[in-house]
Amino acid sequence: MNSLTAMQRKLVYFFGILVLMIPTMLLGLPAGSEGGGGVIAQKRAEYDLGESNLGQVDPSSATMNLVLLGFRGVAANLLWLDALDQQEKKNWSQLKSNVESIILLQPHYLQVWRHQGWNLAYNVSAEWDGVADRYYWVKEGAKFLIRGHYRNQIYPDLPHDVGTTLGKKIGRADEWLQFRRYFIDKDPDEQKYGGGPDNELNRDGLDNYLVARDWYEIANEKEMLRRNTIMARVLFRQYPSRSLMDYPDALQREGTFGELSEQGWQEAHRTWVNEYGREPYPFQFGEVFLEATPEEIDAMAKEYGVDANLVSKAVESLRSTANYGYWKTRSRIEATPEMVKAHRSLYEGQRLYREGKYGDVEVDGKVQPSEAETLTLEGLTLFEGLFQEHSELLDVYDTVDEVLMGIICLNYIAQVNNHPAPESFPLKSLWLQQQIRIPNLNTVFRSENRIRE
Repeated sequence: MNSLTAMQRKLVYFFGILVLMIPTMLLGLPAGSEGGGGVIAQKRAEYDLGESNLGQVDPSSATMNLVLLGFRGVAANLLWLDALDQQEKKNWSQLKSNVESIILLQPHYLQVWRHQGWNLAYNVSAEWDGVADRYYWVKEGAKFLIRGHYRNQIYPDLPHDVGTTLGKKIGRADEWLQFRRYFIDKDPDEQKYGGGPDNELNRDGLDNYLVARDWYEIANEKEMLRRNTIMARVLFRQYPSRSLMDYPDALQREGTFGELSEQGWQEAHRTWVNEYGREPYPFQFGEVFLEATPEEIDAMAKEYGVDANLVSKAVESLRSTANYGYWKTRSRIEATPEMVKAHRSLYEGQRLYREGKYGDVEVDGKVQPSEAETLTLEGLTLFEGLFQEHSELLDVYDTVDEVLMGIICLNYIAQVNNHPAPESFPLKSLWLQQQIRIPNLNTVFRSENRIRE
């Protein structure tokens, strides 16, 4: 057979190139095209890998030279070092500028968002003296994490971090009382937010723990798709319910009791048992859940063809990791009227002390203890009965501290009335067992009540 001429070979090559270009063009069809683009564009959208710029980096800087030469990682590292230097120098505007450049150079690097969000909310905020200034930087950290979430929606960790910042940072910081008021009712920046909350974080004026719960729910939805977080799955997924427990607890710390706090604890208990407790977790033999009854354990063992003891051990392992029984019991106890009344009595007793209403009163010629003393004793007596009935409450540091503060208040009431310190009082055994914690709590009590040496 005669070999192909040079012209024929060129034609074959030409048509071969045309044939190969067709699938290449289909694969690389841009996302703006009809149908969402080609396979590459669709995968880029699916995994959120599209980028529109290289960052707002100074075009005359050495960093931009590195970017143009393809050393984006080196450029980002230089910006990280410069950001740390600016933070040490307290040059906050330059710090923000560097952080913006870092995230535009590395928009899909999870730790950039997580670290800088935490850094702004915790480290930078602590550098300021004014409470309003600290709150501003806590918000900046939360907003930074939210931006990271919208830029990288496949990660469950980012919305989880938003929930932690809005929940635990705002609700548990030393300035928690002011932070919560700023978040729920009135942001310090009245000119920008019109005397209401920051609508970028709290459009509906909800409690910070309820907003945090919404973000935890988003995180759990992402986790269901990805199932890859830095935390054990059974711990990660408990946060929406735990945030609902923090909500009535915060209300009680602020002095809000009664129906609102009872309903809050009831809802928290319901979600802990009926939602979190019924979520399935995979083991090598099948799925189990925390709230499994003995009958359900036997049914699962039969379904999976394994021994019931194996299923029971799996359930107990999950319960132990999540401290499931403790929170189940505590949320149930906290929802009872007796527990709410005990909290209220101690709170009101200390409130009256702060207001100076602690002096003995004379009724029909007889000296009677003040209402502050009466309410404090009532609260301690109620807690004594609750501790006897539910010994697991002794493991709740917040509750134990609350009781110890009540006893400290009782001692100060006796002191200002020139009475000897009471020799017998409810929960004296707990007081004697916890002496190591008394000095610090006494300092807190003196600070809260502005007691001088």
